Amino acid sequence: MEAEKLRVAREKITRVFRYLEALNQHRNPPKRQIKEQPWHLWLHDLPVHPAVRQSAIKSNSTKAKSADGQTEAAANANFSFRVQRPQLTQPPEPPNEIGSWLEPGWDDPSSLACVVESREEPQGNGATLTVQFSADPARLAALRRWAPLRDEWARTEKPARQAMRLFETFYSLYGRIDREAERVELVLGDGILSWQRPEGSIFHPIVLQRLQLQFDASVPEFTLSEAEYPVELYSALFQSMADVDGRAIGRCRQEIEQGSFHPLYNGATSNFLKRMVVQLSPRGEFIEESAPHGEQLDPRIGRDPVIFLRPRTLGYAAAIEGILADLRTREDLPWSLLNIVGEESPIPDSEPAEAETSENPVTETGVDVLLSKPANPEQIRIAKQLEEHGGVLVQGPPGTGKTHTIGNLIGHLLAQGKSVLVTSHTTKALRMVRHHIVSELRPLCVSVLESDLDSRKQLESAVGSIAERLSRADAKALELEAKKCEAQRHDLLKKLEELRNQLSEARADEYREVALAGKHWSPADAARKVAQEKEFYGWVPGPVAAVAPLPLSSQELTDLYRTNVSLSAEDEAALAGALPEMHDLPRPEDFDASVSERNRLRMEDLDFRSDLWQSDVPLGTTDEFESLIANLTQAVEPLSGNDKWKLAAVYAGKYGGAHCQPWEQLVTLIRKTHEEAANAQETLVKYGPQLPEAADPEELQRIATEILGHLEQGGKLGSFSLLTHKAWNQFVDTAKVNRSRPRTLDHFRALYTLAHLENLRRQLSARWDRQMAPLGAPPSSQMGEEVEKTLMQYCDAIEDCLNWHESTWLPLQQQLT
Repeated sequence: MEAEKLRVAREKITRVFRYLEALNQHRNPPKRQIKEQPWHLWLHDLPVHPAVRQSAIKSNSTKAKSADGQTEAAANANFSFRVQRPQLTQPPEPPNEIGSWLEPGWDDPSSLACVVESREEPQGNGATLTVQFSADPARLAALRRWAPLRDEWARTEKPARQAMRLFETFYSLYGRIDREAERVELVLGDGILSWQRPEGSIFHPIVLQRLQLQFDASVPEFTLSEAEYPVELYSALFQSMADVDGRAIGRCRQEIEQGSFHPLYNGATSNFLKRMVVQLSPRGEFIEESAPHGEQLDPRIGRDPVIFLRPRTLGYAAAIEGILADLRTREDLPWSLLNIVGEESPIPDSEPAEAETSENPVTETGVDVLLSKPANPEQIRIAKQLEEHGGVLVQGPPGTGKTHTIGNLIGHLLAQGKSVLVTSHTTKALRMVRHHIVSELRPLCVSVLESDLDSRKQLESAVGSIAERLSRADAKALELEAKKCEAQRHDLLKKLEELRNQLSEARADEYREVALAGKHWSPADAARKVAQEKEFYGWVPGPVAAVAPLPLSSQELTDLYRTNVSLSAEDEAALAGALPEMHDLPRPEDFDASVSERNRLRMEDLDFRSDLWQSDVPLGTTDEFESLIANLTQAVEPLSGNDKWKLAAVYAGKYGGAHCQPWEQLVTLIRKTHEEAANAQETLVKYGPQLPEAADPEELQRIATEILGHLEQGGKLGSFSLLTHKAWNQFVDTAKVNRSRPRTLDHFRALYTLAHLENLRRQLSARWDRQMAPLGAPPSSQMGEEVEKTLMQYCDAIEDCLNWHESTWLPLQQQLT
């Protein structure tokens, strides 16, 4: 690239990263005060107790220097800070004499044990008495004996309580770091910079060392140790200071990166801080033994180590700062950055074309992408890009499957015989990646997750699983299993290709022309035609919803396709004819009725009386059939309904003789009774005879017959006749004629007529209930006193049924044959 173009490109790229630097400072301004950090702990505030131990401390002694000019102590320094849970003790129990006089808090070693000088005590009479503590010598003596014991306990217990509070603080801090490992980190800092500036005062360490916090629950104990990161300079603090030389800060950063400095070592680190403060201002001051006190206009740097928790944002700022420093010195520029600012790429144009046309083992179908978990097209595309370019940047918000993709790519790369190294800023992210690897490959993962107890156990388990697998693996068996899996995969890929072809054909059908009756329409035109002529094409179904059920059952669909071979040429010709007019078509209810009748006939015995069928008889006309149907309907109409007696009468009339005799006698009895009732009507109206109640009509008729015979022979109904005929006497006494005692011959004739008529009605009712009621006819009790009048309505129907076979059915049968 030409020098002028290189200069212009360098300026453009520098402006881009300057913008990113300013944007990061705006979103994440550097902390100027140590108190602005989420949490901090000064080492000079640590309690002096055996439970709190520090393995590396500041030293003022001069050590022998190594070849690079640094002392051996600096080269070998490894900060370690341990906090065990201390054993707490209870204070000595106060004597009974003073126990109730002690003020609250006497059992707190950080407080003084004090007694109440006086108190009110109740008396027996309800009054109170003020009692002084010093009034009882025994109480004073007890206090003098107990107080030294309590003070000695407080002296030794106070550091233990402080150590316990420190342990509890680290316990809470450990949980927070475990939850927010991707957002916060622990740092050891020294070189406290104190500087009063217009944009805000500064009181913050500038020499930083990242730490890791581990917890051993078996002790229990917390351990703070150095993470595997170099000591860094808090250079982000100076980026917004226009009066500070950025190049000088850059040289200081390079010096601290190249040297063996440490926040807890005095010699080389103190010398570096002395040079650093002078780089900030010619009046800068360095304080060896403590942090600066108070604020001044000139910068001051002191030594006072502090442990604090900070957000994980400095890595981004340091990266931008490093890129800007690199841009100032390097001769070539990355082609990716040149593309960002719109400059031409140094890579020849022919290379991408060759890459596009070159054959790649990873095809569009992903045949050679050996993923171990379900994958979508994006993940297959990532694997392809990885094969082609050697590096892929995958970006996406949380929950979009980035970790799942990493686990899939690990399986793909292992299948190619490659080794994979996965790195991350946090332990939590690596654990999540390991969790997303399939269980069969997970034992092959050697996890190096910091140095806490759980990470070491996971590392030992992974190494043990690999060793066990290698010890029991059989090369031949593995090779056979691999060939078997390869064959299964080949079959699956073949099926997949077939399904894809079918899917392509189905999709192509959406664009093929629709052919109907010799005409062709595009799918869009066909849809418009159906929409415009919806009244005519209303039978065409509308849009089908996704996963909607098929409107036809499997059997109906089978029957539909069977019509392709079951329809005859005549049927197809009829279907191809002109459509009937709407008014010629049956109404929906008529069509439903026809279908119902057809379904009913399917359940009937259609071969009933097939002996009457004759196949060689010529078919009649429609009028003849309609006339025959009308005659049949009229013939069977009397037999319709639920009256069983009609069928019984038809049966009797068919076979005649003795079968008809009961029916004929019933009709005769009905008509006789009806005639007798008509003949007796005048007599009954004229005389109004009344028979004795609750008496047998047949017995009354017999008595009336005897009396009539006696009177007609010239006899009299005197006292002697009535005395010798007790039944006569009772009849005469209880019977009435015109509401009076019967006396004349006509009176007794009227009583006989009524008795005779009642006896006939009784006989008729009894016969009707025995013969007709069991066959569905109403009983006589429902027909009133003059039963013969109702029963006369049945006489013609009974006679019609008796004659139905001969007079109605036989002529129709003759007509059918």
